[in-house]
Amino acid sequence: MGFINVHIALGILAWPFLAMMAMFLVAAPNSASNPLVIGLFFSMLGYPIPAIWGCILFFKNRKKGNDKINMKYTLIGASGYIAMFVLFFLLELIRVLSQST
Repeated sequence: MGFINVHIALGILAWPFLAMMAMFLVAAPNSASNPLVIGLFFSMLGYPIPAIWGCILFFKNRKKGNDKINMKYTLIGASGYIAMFVLFFLLELIRVLSQST
């Protein structure tokens, strides 16, 4: 699990790029009224918070050997990424379904 947490921590390096992209996300017409766009905006801006928190908790408690707790800390670290990908997938799914009808 330490390998996963290192990659979660390295993903924070992409945050300035995603924060800049998030500004353009809400600049599109009619996007401010879509709750998925707003959720994606906040998940793009805030994903480093659970990533940092989960990695700190994991690396602080990894020597204790409790795998269930370490798995929970890994999931906390990945929750920002998971929220971002789920909201992006739902947004694209709605776009594709609306174009097909």
